[in-house]
Amino acid sequence: MRRLQNKMLLVMIMGILISSLVSGMIFTYATRNTINYDSQQILDLKAIHASSELSKKILMCENNNELMAGFITKTITTISNVTDYHYSAADIDNWNGLAWSMVEDTQDISAIGFHFNPSFIHRKNAGFLISYNNTTGRMENLSSDYEDSLKPRTEDGFLSPYAQAVLAKKTIWTVPYYNKINGIYSITNAKPIYIKHQLVGVVFCELDFDRIANNTNSISLYEHGKAILTDRYGQQLNYGGAMVNVPNSFMKKVAKQGNYEALVKLNDTQTYLHARRVTDNMYMIVTVPQTDVLAARNRTIFTVLFSIISLSAVLCLIAVTMVNKLFRMACKDSLTDASNKISYQEYLKELEKRIAYTHRSYGVAVFDINHLKAVNDEQGHMAGDQLIRDGYEVIHLCFPEDEVFRIGGDEFVVVFDDPDLKKTRNSVERFKRIMDKRARDFASSSQVVVSCGYSEWQRDEHYRDVFKRADHDMYKEKAKFYAYNPQVDRRR
Repeated sequence: MRRLQNKMLLVMIMGILISSLVSGMIFTYATRNTINYDSQQILDLKAIHASSELSKKILMCENNNELMAGFITKTITTISNVTDYHYSAADIDNWNGLAWSMVEDTQDISAIGFHFNPSFIHRKNAGFLISYNNTTGRMENLSSDYEDSLKPRTEDGFLSPYAQAVLAKKTIWTVPYYNKINGIYSITNAKPIYIKHQLVGVVFCELDFDRIANNTNSISLYEHGKAILTDRYGQQLNYGGAMVNVPNSFMKKVAKQGNYEALVKLNDTQTYLHARRVTDNMYMIVTVPQTDVLAARNRTIFTVLFSIISLSAVLCLIAVTMVNKLFRMACKDSLTDASNKISYQEYLKELEKRIAYTHRSYGVAVFDINHLKAVNDEQGHMAGDQLIRDGYEVIHLCFPEDEVFRIGGDEFVVVFDDPDLKKTRNSVERFKRIMDKRARDFASSSQVVVSCGYSEWQRDEHYRDVFKRADHDMYKEKAKFYAYNPQVDRRR
């Protein structure tokens, strides 16, 4: 029985462990692929979200510029109107008012202005500039200060937005530059206005690039992931953390496709890059080191594998508990909780194997509860069952370290596989004396009196011979009890 129990436990535990191992392998494989795919989706969504937020501001600026250009074009109907200084001054006041409301009502727009073509109206300083002044912190009309913006290049060599738009003959976006007129680091949308193929001037709208950079710097994902803004050559435009130079080969593909992602070596680290075009001169790129993605994936795999291992341990514990409980139920007598006859037979098999190897002697004690039939006849079987339980308790209390087997209705056996049989004989004799005294003083059928017989194994003997002698000895004790108490003798 014990061997069967161990085999069943082994099979169940191996089944749980193999299932857990297979589940863990399948999950690890699936998780690896899923997280790799999901991480790319996350990066792509982050890039889309970041670029779309910036694109809204870009579009807002472009729309304002288109509106201002349309308003100016509608006012100037012929080239001769432009050369009329008084007419132009009056119109400029109207344009100025519209620009003022645009800057005042629209966040992130730092300036809106218009420059007449100086060669056309023969003036260096004609137009308007409505801007926040970074020095004073107020919105002002800086028309008298923008003469430098008409120069082809600034002192640091930067080609002015006016010059870029005139050279390109189309609407352009500049890279970030410092506008010394208003003291703001800006990007500018510049749109040249042509009437009858003649350049009238350039209308422009500026965005505060520091605000854009701060919003970009606030974007983070995983542990070291971030968003950056670059020019068409991969030079980082926003400042925050370690500066990044994106490889030119990557930027060429971004410029060609508009949106592009790849795993590239960036600052000596393998990095996932997801890029989206914002303007012709600016790109939003979300960067995440490959080690961050792998670490996140490994943490997820570890967490789930740990959960699977923990669940497997719990299932193994449950299996051991259930199997032990089932075999305990199968091996224990339900009435007395003594080991039953199945356990007794298994024990004898193990005993015979052990004796064949060690030749060590053992003792057998046979117990029988007296006057059980009289109790059943007079008080019913429930009282008889209680007498059997009480009888077992008496035996168990006297021999607490030995296994007690119930092999029949009121018959119990204890096998003493103990090298110190002298101690066992003394214990059995003491039990007999106690029971003999109870038999002599017997006065009530509720009293428990157990007859006991004992015998020891002799070399080359079979167990049944030892048991037969012990059983015979027990019946002699039983006969003595009924000789003392014939009133409860129901044997005939």
